[in-house]
Amino acid sequence: MPFPSPLDARRNIVKTPLSIWTVTVLMLAAATASSANPLTEEFHAYLFPDTNCVQLDSLATVHFAVDETAQQFNGYEVTIEFDPEMLTFESLEEGDLMVDACPNRFEYLTMTDSTVTYSHVLLCEGVAIDGPGILSTYYLRTNVPGTTPMEIISDPDRTFVDAGLWVWPNHPTYPRQVIFHNGSVEICDPTSDVEEDGNEARSGGSRIEIRPNPIRDGATLRLGSSEPALSDVSIYDTSGRLVRRLLERSLRTAPGAIHWDRRTDAGRRVGSGVYYVVIRSGADEARRKVVLID
Repeated sequence: MPFPSPLDARRNIVKTPLSIWTVTVLMLAAATASSANPLTEEFHAYLFPDTNCVQLDSLATVHFAVDETAQQFNGYEVTIEFDPEMLTFESLEEGDLMVDACPNRFEYLTMTDSTVTYSHVLLCEGVAIDGPGILSTYYLRTNVPGTTPMEIISDPDRTFVDAGLWVWPNHPTYPRQVIFHNGSVEICDPTSDVEEDGNEARSGGSRIEIRPNPIRDGATLRLGSSEPALSDVSIYDTSGRLVRRLLERSLRTAPGAIHWDRRTDAGRRVGSGVYYVVIRSGADEARRKVVLID
């Protein structure tokens, strides 16, 4: 189904006084609200780039996805915000999780210079889907070098739909709490020598290979470096905060393999989301994105 232009989308709003989302809200208002259950299940949704480093004046690929905690839903309306000085939205496409579930789907796109709002609903009666999987993919033109956040700014209690009712803690039959995990896009100088292939990343003489990726309980990092002084191997979150320092000393050669047990320096288990493994060897640095799932 071709996407409407922003002008067409606005015209549709005028022509259709009662949208599918208005009907959803009315149905929710008609349902008997129950108090939030302290044992409400979590429902995790992620926004993450396809690669660590996107070259300047090229397309960044960013996925909106859910993990296996996302159970029994048939649609969503998500608003994603980005910095228009760093990125320009160009297009999007449906994810396999939605496409494979139902041949008939409702789509509605609106946007500003800094946001994209996408409504995406299955129209097959009685069909619901479960994660994990990709719901939609967004393509944005990179404008200037640097690292820029992309954030889901929807209300988590008004993003996902389960058979006409919002997925939230007061859902009358299946209460769940939606939790968002935001991402960022790193826009690299076109003269950079950083390369990434599958589960392996290279930069100059340094190399990181991570298996498995995504990570559930732990992973093995296989390291290589042509530099004589391998000095630092660390885990960072998307905000740049240090999560775990796995190695901090000079070595004549790379240690070969290091195991990360998915814990911080303080011994706490790290939550689901996108993280970065960074290896520094002399003046050389390589980084690799990892995704943690529960």
